Amino acid sequence: MITISNFKWRRIKLTTKPKEIDPTLYPCISNFNSRKDLEKYNSEAWALFALDLHFNIEDIHVTASHCITDGKNDRKCDIIYINEEEQKAIIAQSYTAEKIKISAKKNKASDLNTAISWLLSRELDELPTLLKARAEELRDFILSEKIKKIEVWYIHNCLEHPEISNELKTVEHTGQALLQGDLYKNLEIDLKAKEIGLSTIESWYKSSKATILINEAFEVETLGGYVINNTNWRVYNTAVSASWIQELFKKYNDDLFSANIRGYLGSRKDKNNINNNIKNTMEEQPENFFIFNNGITALVNQLHLPEEGTPNKLKIEGISIVNGAQTTGSIGSLKTSLQDSKSSIPLRFIECGEPEVIQNIIRYNNSQNNVQVSDFRSTDVIQTRLRSEFATHYPDLTYLGGRRGSAEDTIKRIKNLISSDQVAQSLKAFHGDVTNATHYKSKIWEDDNLYSEIFNEHNNAKHIIFIYSLNQALISYKQYLKDLSKSDEELKDLDAQTLAFFSKIGWNFMIINTIGQSLDILLDKKITSKFDLQFDDGVNLEQSIQHWKNLMTLLIPNAIYSLSPALEDKVRKSESIKTSIENFKIQLNIARQIPFQKEIFNSFADSVKESKK
Repeated sequence: MITISNFKWRRIKLTTKPKEIDPTLYPCISNFNSRKDLEKYNSEAWALFALDLHFNIEDIHVTASHCITDGKNDRKCDIIYINEEEQKAIIAQSYTAEKIKISAKKNKASDLNTAISWLLSRELDELPTLLKARAEELRDFILSEKIKKIEVWYIHNCLEHPEISNELKTVEHTGQALLQGDLYKNLEIDLKAKEIGLSTIESWYKSSKATILINEAFEVETLGGYVINNTNWRVYNTAVSASWIQELFKKYNDDLFSANIRGYLGSRKDKNNINNNIKNTMEEQPENFFIFNNGITALVNQLHLPEEGTPNKLKIEGISIVNGAQTTGSIGSLKTSLQDSKSSIPLRFIECGEPEVIQNIIRYNNSQNNVQVSDFRSTDVIQTRLRSEFATHYPDLTYLGGRRGSAEDTIKRIKNLISSDQVAQSLKAFHGDVTNATHYKSKIWEDDNLYSEIFNEHNNAKHIIFIYSLNQALISYKQYLKDLSKSDEELKDLDAQTLAFFSKIGWNFMIINTIGQSLDILLDKKITSKFDLQFDDGVNLEQSIQHWKNLMTLLIPNAIYSLSPALEDKVRKSESIKTSIENFKIQLNIARQIPFQKEIFNSFADSVKESKK
């Protein structure tokens, strides 16, 4: 935790003096300073900026609410971020200097030894409140083999330095030793410690802006091919050896995918894991790989077509793979060398000088990537209608409806983005399925039955805002308490209990689920269809959030008392969920009769209406 007196939002200074490092060499700093949305996170703003750049997070604020552990007694751990899609966990310590230095503080790097020791080995009951829930979640993911990689990051805004790297080697050895203990035995977990300094963050920033990062010239041995010419582009269709792809990946790794939405996502030994199947095919049926695989598409700066006498030698300048990242990564990460393999891969090289056309090449080629299961829903009639309704009723909001934001969106930050995943999870919880809402986000988009239960002809943009605003109000309340906990004043007992409750897995979706089951009491009338519920016409998102905030002091104490048993079971056991909700209803019914509380409840009920079909 950064301990600078009176520290609030720190803009990284852009003044240059003799012997000082010129910050204008790092455009990412200017971009960071423009991120007004991160100001409220103070000392963790730079770390969140780095996390956002690297993972292209749809809603960084929801992520921040969940992953920031920085505070009193944080045990030297500021952030724990779990990316289920990439099967990766990030454990981070951060440091932000007022001016760029040659090196960050060395002791902050060594502090990570303390952080991983507490997270991976200490008794959970010994951990402070904010850290306990995240440590428990991390261990659950490790033990259930939902993550295969742990990266321990020291994030800072100084230059990267060999002394820091050496210190992080000790951190790496500490973590690897802990993962060899009895708790994690027989589990294959790869742990690496990394310095995420200014140079790394700048490269991520450039990767988000630039189409092609690798600008070297290559002479490629092909199987021959043909060229297609157009006014703005030309394409050379061919096939290359698997060994060339393997060598390319081993040398350049993620830089190969600068024009792709996602890099290589890794593989796991599972018959349903596509990347594992790609590896198996290459190892077991290399002669058939060409006909089994869709191939690779790559953007290049320049194409130099084969000359007469050397029809199989293609020269290119620069390369970025826009489609086929999983094929490339799967082949490239094989432990066995493919030098002697006769396997080949279809590949088309595209040269284009028009920026707008290039962006469309990236967009349309990536639209087929199995990056997020929500992608496959983004073009259905329900999502198309919902996007249209948002454009009509909430023109200042952006609902992507399952579509991905591009890497460029991470830099620009789509204004007032409505997170598709948060919408899906909130809807699922409100309409009665808190377990899937909490634990199976991808399944909601993937399973036709789960998806159609919430995204159907009955749903509409106003109903989505009605529920989404509840989730936002809860997250805002949690952030308020987290900020309060970092102040000099001790939290009041109820606030401390509330923050502890808010730190448990599934807390927000359990509250949303419970409110969804208690509507008759909350609104003091019979509700025919939950999908008809919305706020009055003309009420925007901020006003909707405020409506829910007005109820927080009445609902949360009841939630802590009634819903804790369900959270202790991580909202997985239907019996404890049912009992908890029934207890909440009893207490809500009592609260509804208390005169001054009844007035607040009635005021809220008056703001809610049932839409007319």
